[in-house]
Amino acid sequence: MNSCKITTTPKNILICRTDKLGDFVLSLPSFILLKKALPNTKIIALTQEYTKPIAELCNAIDDIVCIPKSDSTLKTVKNSIAAIKPLKIDVSISLFTTATLALGLLLSKISIRLAPATKIDQLFYNYRLKQRRSLSLKPEFEYNLDLTKHYLKLSQTNYDTDFERPVISIEPRIISTTKNEFCDNNKMDKHTTFIFIHVGSGGSANNLTPEQYAKLISLLNKKLTATFVLCEGPEDSSNVEKTISQLMVNNVIRYVSDKGLLEFTKHIAFADFFISGSTGPLHIAGALDIPTAGFYPNRRSATATRWKTLNSENNLLSCSPPEDHSEDMTTIDLELISSQICTRLNSNHSK
Repeated sequence: MNSCKITTTPKNILICRTDKLGDFVLSLPSFILLKKALPNTKIIALTQEYTKPIAELCNAIDDIVCIPKSDSTLKTVKNSIAAIKPLKIDVSISLFTTATLALGLLLSKISIRLAPATKIDQLFYNYRLKQRRSLSLKPEFEYNLDLTKHYLKLSQTNYDTDFERPVISIEPRIISTTKNEFCDNNKMDKHTTFIFIHVGSGGSANNLTPEQYAKLISLLNKKLTATFVLCEGPEDSSNVEKTISQLMVNNVIRYVSDKGLLEFTKHIAFADFFISGSTGPLHIAGALDIPTAGFYPNRRSATATRWKTLNSENNLLSCSPPEDHSEDMTTIDLELISSQICTRLNSNHSK
């Protein structure tokens, strides 16, 4: 691990996070930290094309680069070099790395390349940090921040780790227009309390079953007056249909996200509460500082601690099975959770 001090102020820094949507959202505090510490440096995000709309909502990101996908490793490396080298990057910080990314950064002739000291990939980096993320001792966004702070320490740059919420922002005018259109299309009162529920898992950690979501909606419906919006992506329709088939309430609306991630995010932005498993949409809600209830197994790699959302503590509710039933989501006490959600909602409405 290189511990040599860095004495030059970079013109361009590339922060890389190219895995899933939620992972990229949890990298955003790192961009904010760097921009505050180095306001005259251009901060560039390397991410996947489908997460680009989220990057565009973060004021700390000056530019975005995406690498075209390819089934060929060699072609991916070539694409990386073609996309990165013209940017004249002085420093790259890989919050998550793959061998192809590491090789692409090396061959793009970036002089300072920092990444977690993990797997064979670390050999392509000249600055590394041991993290042991597999222990899941802290939130993912803090592991990301640790890498960013490591670079700032090496460059002898002062920094402030605090970041304001929301982490991403949408103009209030746009949120209001989106909400009004949604209400008009569904013949809803604009003053309705909207509870968004994402019943899909997106290939992420264990989630509640459709039957459990139906039970939770029924419990909430008895305790408060609200409209429940079941939001779904391309792979979620089956779970949404199963959930609806279990319900005996008529204040449920389906929202199909088929107009891209930005439009979905604009809808999440007017939710009064967002409920989901540990998925990308939950992390978007957290980044918007929407009150959330997230369901997590107690498996070490998927805990509520590791995948904590970015919203304020008073807007964050984490729900997991008892430790002796660490992955059995059916053991979660939905009666208790429904009461906690109602308490949070009532508290926010009284402010």
